[in-house]
Amino acid sequence: MATSPSPAAALAGPKSSIRAKILWAMLLLGGTVLALAAVSGFLSSSSALRKAAFNQLKSVGATKAEAIESYYRNARYELASQAESLTVQAALRELSAGRGRLMEDLKLDAPTVEAMRGEVRGYYANVLINALKKVRSTPPGTPENYMHADFEATVLQYLYTVKNPAEVGSKFERNSTEDLSSIPGLPVAVRVNIAKSAYVRAHSVYHPIFTDLRKRHGYYDIFIVDAEGYVVYTNFKELDFQGNLKTGPEKNTGLAEAYNAAMKASRDSTLDGSVILTDFAPYPKSYDAPAQFAAAAIYDSTGQKRGALIYQLPVDKINAVMTSSGQQEAIGLGKSGESYLIGKDYVQRTDSRFLDETPKTGKRKILGSDAKTEAETTIGVLRIRTPDDKVTLGAERAFSGEPGGGQATYPDYRGVPVLGYYRPLDIKGLNYGLLAEIDQKEAFSPVRSQLWQTLGVSLLGLLLTGGAASLVANQFAKPIRALAGVANKIGAGDSVARAEVSTDDEIGALAGSFNSMVEARNQTEAKIIKENTDLQKQIRELLVVVSDASDGNLGVRAQVTAGSMGNVADALNLMLENVGDLITQAKQASDEVAKSANEIAQAAAELDQGAQRQSTEVGATSAGVTQLNQYAQKVLGSCQTATRASENTRGAAEQGAEAVRAVISSMDRIRGNTQANSKKIKRLGDRSLEISGIVKVIADLSAKTDMLALNASIEAARAGEQGRGFSVVAEQVRSLADRTRSLTGQIEKLVNDITLETTEAGVQMENQTQEVEGGSRTATTAGATLERIVSATHESASLVVQINEAATAQAAGALKMLQSMDSINRATAVAQTKVREARAISERLRELSGEMNGQLAKFEVTATK
Repeated sequence: MATSPSPAAALAGPKSSIRAKILWAMLLLGGTVLALAAVSGFLSSSSALRKAAFNQLKSVGATKAEAIESYYRNARYELASQAESLTVQAALRELSAGRGRLMEDLKLDAPTVEAMRGEVRGYYANVLINALKKVRSTPPGTPENYMHADFEATVLQYLYTVKNPAEVGSKFERNSTEDLSSIPGLPVAVRVNIAKSAYVRAHSVYHPIFTDLRKRHGYYDIFIVDAEGYVVYTNFKELDFQGNLKTGPEKNTGLAEAYNAAMKASRDSTLDGSVILTDFAPYPKSYDAPAQFAAAAIYDSTGQKRGALIYQLPVDKINAVMTSSGQQEAIGLGKSGESYLIGKDYVQRTDSRFLDETPKTGKRKILGSDAKTEAETTIGVLRIRTPDDKVTLGAERAFSGEPGGGQATYPDYRGVPVLGYYRPLDIKGLNYGLLAEIDQKEAFSPVRSQLWQTLGVSLLGLLLTGGAASLVANQFAKPIRALAGVANKIGAGDSVARAEVSTDDEIGALAGSFNSMVEARNQTEAKIIKENTDLQKQIRELLVVVSDASDGNLGVRAQVTAGSMGNVADALNLMLENVGDLITQAKQASDEVAKSANEIAQAAAELDQGAQRQSTEVGATSAGVTQLNQYAQKVLGSCQTATRASENTRGAAEQGAEAVRAVISSMDRIRGNTQANSKKIKRLGDRSLEISGIVKVIADLSAKTDMLALNASIEAARAGEQGRGFSVVAEQVRSLADRTRSLTGQIEKLVNDITLETTEAGVQMENQTQEVEGGSRTATTAGATLERIVSATHESASLVVQINEAATAQAAGALKMLQSMDSINRATAVAQTKVREARAISERLRELSGEMNGQLAKFEVTATK
């Protein structure tokens, strides 16, 4: 027959304790929630960071593209405007004429010219040839390969370049008539002729104007070339000064290419439509540095083409636009990002940011304008190909015809995986593409940081959940362990031991019920002892009768008394009649009753213990679900607050974007008006120069008239009396000439003042134009940035709405779960009550069967037989 476990063992529970079950259940629940939240947050943030990285790269690339396109547009427009100006037309006319009569004006003999040529040759050898030796891997040749053959070029290079006291690269600073008249070693007569020559006088007038123009716009050099191909003027005074672009050493350079194309181009009504742009190429007279030229034809008042105005565009300034003057990190390209231009041949047109990492085959050495400062460049050298000699994906797609560009991930020319933005550029005459790239490792570094941060937060949350679960499990397990200890004491015989009732929850109620059960058990035990004592006394009396009966005196009868033993005596008397059969039948029935009573009591005890454990676990689960519902309500409230804040932020960002777009539109209108005013002021300056020329003609006429009047007076004096009337007329003419000369001087002073003020106004207007353009670019950049903020705000609002919906669903689910747990708890309480009633009945039945067995045990059936 199976034995029931002791109360202490039942309370102690199995090896897998309630504390462990609660702990593992809460850890599993918390870990699952944290894992889902971490995975969801990581995936969401990773996607957002990736999209933000591409958007940032696209913004930088688009800004760079607009800046470089704007630079070339402005350069074309400014060049076209200057080529149409009367100042440039007059400069070409006067400088070309002065060059044509130079040898007549200077009156130099052959030995002097030959001596000048020898010094010019030495300058070529010491400056140009030595510089080219530093940057070329092959011999550059002799000075004769680069010198100009005509006398005019030799003399003007001697005066303006070789004997110029300024350092190489600064020759434009010393070009005045005084500088040329003070050249040592020249005869006084030659210095006087230099100062009086038409070319030198014209150069002294126009050189300050072009110097100011070059500095204001940042060009490397300005060239004026006549219809014969002679470079009659350069501002920088390098050795291309006075060369011939049709027959001289520069005929195969980018300078000659620009000139020839401009001379062939037809006049365009759009002003800048006939401006020619050349691609970057090494330029020998700039010590093989990459050079780019822009050219526009110069027309006279009759519409005839008389030459060309050419700008050498500054490589450094174009590089600065693409590299943001070394501030790539500040504009969002980080430590590994760069933006650069490429041609259709997939070769760089601006310098790489990674010159140190570029192999020698992808760069070459160049010299600065001083012919001394050494540097390296990748322009025209570095091919945008992967290490396995394949065109990079970005370079290939830059010319795919997508006007707005595109973006992708691919290996760059260093073999490093990058995020790239690519697009073709809208530059008339140049087929360029733009690439903006940043290393994928750096671009996605926030994603890795986010991963580690998410793991750290999840681990911390899991530790906190474990701590909280341990505390909760201890709160449940501690009173149960205490109750098990009291049960062990009672089982060992300590009848005064009682469970401590320290709480008013289910466990406290269980401890109270346990104490009540112990009290009832003690009372029942005392009652049973008293009844047994009385019963033993009556039984001893009956034993005497039985003893007599056992001796064979079955006629003896027991005394029938009041009470239960009287009934027994009566029954004994009846029993004696058929004692054998009665005792046997009674023994069998008693055994069956005892066995059934024990089984019922054991089942009732087990059922009671199971009901108690179920009630405890349901109570704990109900408390956890209640707390979970409270947390869900708090999360729901926070999500609703975040939704309202996100909507407000999105509205504010959209209003800011609209305001910035209005500012950009206003800045564009101001820039257009400013450029138009600048053009009008330039034309006013040109008109002032025309007036100045007219005044000079009037002054010359006045001087000739004065001379003519003087001659007339002399002839009248010779004629004597007959010429007296003619002498009076001559005197009046002379007086008129004096007045004309005086008025001419006043007009000339007035015109000079107007010219000076016009020039100053032009300079101020140019400065204002640059400031307006800078403000426009800044406003455009701000507008693009705010547009990205608006986009990010929309995405954030969408995410908050999704989170709010998920939190609402979670709160509703938690509320339903709480209601279900309440129903289960009530049903468990009812079941526990019924189980306790059944257990009490079974205990009573077992007690009765025990009493019966005790009494029947006194009779021995075999002995009776």
